Amino acid sequence: MGHFAQTLRQLVLSFASGSDLAFAEAAQEVQRVFAVDCCSIYSYLPAPLSLLSRVAEAGHVEAPLVLTVRPHSYLERTLSSDQPLLLDNVALQGGPLLYPGMKSAACVRTTYGGRSNGAVFLTQQQRFRAWTEREHLALTTIASQVGTALARDGLQQAERQQWEQVLAEKDWLQQEARSWHQARRQLEEHNRLLVKITAGYPAGAILQEVCWLGAALMGEPCGAAVLRYDPAAECFRYGAIANLPGAYVAATEGYGLEREASPWSEAARHECFLTYGDLRQAPLQEWYRLAALDSGFYACWSLPVFSEFGELLAAIALHHPVPRLPAPALRQSIEELAFLVRTVLERDRRQQRWQAEKEAAEESNRRKSQFLAHINHELRTPLNAIVGYTQLLLQGPSLPEAERWEYLEAIERSGLHLQNTIDDVLELSKIESGHLDVRHEPFSVRDTLDHLLTMFRGVVKAKGLALRATVAPDVPDARLGDSGKLSQVLVNLLGNAVKFTVQGEVALTVDLGTETSAVNFQVRDTGPGIAPADLPNLFEPFTQTPTGRKTSRSSGLGLAIARQLTEQMGGTLQVVSTVGQGTQFTLQIPLEMAPPPAAEVLAPKPEPALNTVISRVMIADDCPISRQLLRKMLTPLGVEIQDVANGQAALAVWQTWQPQLILLDLQMPDLDGYATAAAIRHQPQTVYPVIIAVSASTFEGSRARAIAAGCDEFVSKPFRFETVLAAIRQHLLPPSVDLTTLDMKELATALQTADQLWVQSLRDAAIVGDIKAMQKILTILPPLSPRYRQILGELVEDLRFDYLFAVADRALSSATS
Repeated sequence: MGHFAQTLRQLVLSFASGSDLAFAEAAQEVQRVFAVDCCSIYSYLPAPLSLLSRVAEAGHVEAPLVLTVRPHSYLERTLSSDQPLLLDNVALQGGPLLYPGMKSAACVRTTYGGRSNGAVFLTQQQRFRAWTEREHLALTTIASQVGTALARDGLQQAERQQWEQVLAEKDWLQQEARSWHQARRQLEEHNRLLVKITAGYPAGAILQEVCWLGAALMGEPCGAAVLRYDPAAECFRYGAIANLPGAYVAATEGYGLEREASPWSEAARHECFLTYGDLRQAPLQEWYRLAALDSGFYACWSLPVFSEFGELLAAIALHHPVPRLPAPALRQSIEELAFLVRTVLERDRRQQRWQAEKEAAEESNRRKSQFLAHINHELRTPLNAIVGYTQLLLQGPSLPEAERWEYLEAIERSGLHLQNTIDDVLELSKIESGHLDVRHEPFSVRDTLDHLLTMFRGVVKAKGLALRATVAPDVPDARLGDSGKLSQVLVNLLGNAVKFTVQGEVALTVDLGTETSAVNFQVRDTGPGIAPADLPNLFEPFTQTPTGRKTSRSSGLGLAIARQLTEQMGGTLQVVSTVGQGTQFTLQIPLEMAPPPAAEVLAPKPEPALNTVISRVMIADDCPISRQLLRKMLTPLGVEIQDVANGQAALAVWQTWQPQLILLDLQMPDLDGYATAAAIRHQPQTVYPVIIAVSASTFEGSRARAIAAGCDEFVSKPFRFETVLAAIRQHLLPPSVDLTTLDMKELATALQTADQLWVQSLRDAAIVGDIKAMQKILTILPPLSPRYRQILGELVEDLRFDYLFAVADRALSSATS
């Protein structure tokens, strides 16, 4: 028993020392005293693990590291009892099989505070062992000491873990404090820069501060740069740098978005934050890799900067002398720097845009002021002549006849000049507002030029000039285009050439252009020429050259209108001039070749007098002078005339008097001309009048609106009597239908005012070619003018079912859209 007591004392001293080797020494001592093959000490990990984990071992064989405590097993019985489990013969007694070939075993639990906290195992491998009562008591006493030691060791480990946790929390708090102070400093710097941005500090200075902030995020040998994107050159240029060698800046300046060219170009192409932790292995072009490594940079991070509309503005690039990648907090700081860059660059762009718009507005106002002053003069000068000569005519019949005619001619010339000036202003307004339609119709180039030359021959002869026109033989005569707008441009160019040329000639040359279907019109004169300083503003509205201001009586809008009309037609207008020698304008217009004309053209029928077709005419206009003027013009035709001052009166007269022709002003009080025409067209009648709109509105939208309301024609004020008479004859005495010139769109628009069931019936009959059905349908004519009624009748007589179907189908499609 003495050696067991000595062993117990040795264990107490070993466990009291608190040494990490105490359990290993205890296992060796127990193994020696009990003379067993193996002694193992385990600690118990209760539910939910229910495991025995090996703490120490001594002996010839190795015990398992972990033993699972299963329900109803010998391990569970051991841990639930204070009595040791002694197995003299494991095979017979069903004991634990810790190792193969184990013969005898003893197991006792360790406790602390009445709870199991481990176990001590003694195993015999070489021979059977009969355990004595003395060994039983000794093993129980040793287990109590081991249990106390295991509890103390657990407390020490918990204390060490708690202390380590306290130290870790301390380090974390210190790190958090450092991060908080750094974030606070960054926030203060960002707020300071935002205040500077708001205060209008220069962008270059703010970008430089952003660079130094970026370099300070990583430490001093690090470099930073803000590269501004130049959209015109499609490349990056340095806006600010910090700690970057000059050789590196020079090598990387001005590179664009080429694939794998540089870190910032790749970041911009992929629209994301790109980090190259080791430039030696980065997929970049070799020239950039060499430039970076020669400058001592082994890592580069780049973040593109986009505007709120997704437009590339700049990029931030951060360079490092060692390979590294950014931590999440560092990425966030770089993104905050990008926000500052975006803010200052967008501020500068807004300021530049505002400044440009302000300068443009001031320049526009200046030009408009000059224009208004000039127009004021141009309007008042002919008005003065009109009023003055009219006063002379009103003095009485004492004026000689020749002098009276001289005054009347002066009044007419002044009125025409006034009309031309107003037309120029309205034409420019129509072009700039987009209310201009370009026609695509066949016309003769040579006939158009002959008409233009006829207009200028008298003026040219009076000034003693020569007017020469040459058309190249290879220019086809039949072309498709807008002959009216082409003539308007050429009239302007020829008019200026004749106006400014004192001696010499004015030449018009026509030849084929270099592009397909292009025709060149060159107008050359021998006038004073245009100074080079005046050429850039020659086609600008509200401007005139010094020569024009001295010699011209015009609005100064002619060339601006000519340029914009040319562009509307898809062409170009250029000028070359030499002071003292003359000027040449080159007009190039795309004019496709027109299809060949129809083989047979019917001769027009002789037109009867108007008073044999109509007998009653109504004039509706709120202006008494306009009504009186039209009455005076129409009285010689031998027709009855009634005039009214508003739309309501016009409806009343039409219902009771039934005029065959109505001249209708569109702008009238109470009920305007549009509503009046629509009301007449929607009344159930067998015969409808011809309605001709007469209005001072010259916008093309007014004409379309009038036709849609039910008018047959549109005549603008001021008008000549020939224009009104031609419109009346066109609709009251329509010629036979010429399908080569018939406007399908115009006829379809007229059919939109008819009953849609009637149009549907006409279309269905045209599909199957049922001429009898079409003739019957036409006996119930819709509210159309005589011209359109005659067109439909002649189309049926000529068996043009394809045209009838196309027009009716187009009218139905437009009405439902």
